[in-house]
Amino acid sequence: MAKLAEKGMADMTKTGELLLEVQGVRKTFGDRQVLSGINLQVERGEVIVILGPSGCGKSTLLRCLNGLEPVQGGHILYRGQDLAGGDVNWRELRQHIGMVFQNYELFPHMTVMENILLGPLKVQRRERAEAQQQAQELLGRRPGRPGGRLSPSAVGGTEAADRNCAGAVHESGHYFIR
Repeated sequence: MAKLAEKGMADMTKTGELLLEVQGVRKTFGDRQVLSGINLQVERGEVIVILGPSGCGKSTLLRCLNGLEPVQGGHILYRGQDLAGGDVNWRELRQHIGMVFQNYELFPHMTVMENILLGPLKVQRRERAEAQQQAQELLGRRPGRPGGRLSPSAVGGTEAADRNCAGAVHESGHYFIR
């Protein structure tokens, strides 16, 4: 992780830098108000948990944070830039945001490592050797260990969660949503 921390990636030390701020966010689906006045601040390196019963709006909030759902009110600020407005280059911004869906599925014909490398190589056009080294560090594997060479069906639940989070951080570097 030391090499990643030097590059500002995967450094879990809080810095005091406000990375994400949610101010009074409201979201409705028709007449049903799903989010009402949500406020949240996240510093760089901070880990937060959004906890609540099924149907309370957790996933909707996360989808709003990643621009997959528009909000009807309030502000979502990433490093001071308001994402709730219409003038956001989401393609560029998503180079810094990773998102793992609840039912994250990998391509079964590829290894875990090939799945993790897909975004950095195809979308970000990064060098394979560098991307692979960073992915191995995020997976906590030495090059001789099998983790990245396994097929998606060969990993257990905890390893799958680690793999998904590693992939999201690897692709984004700033924050990820799970």
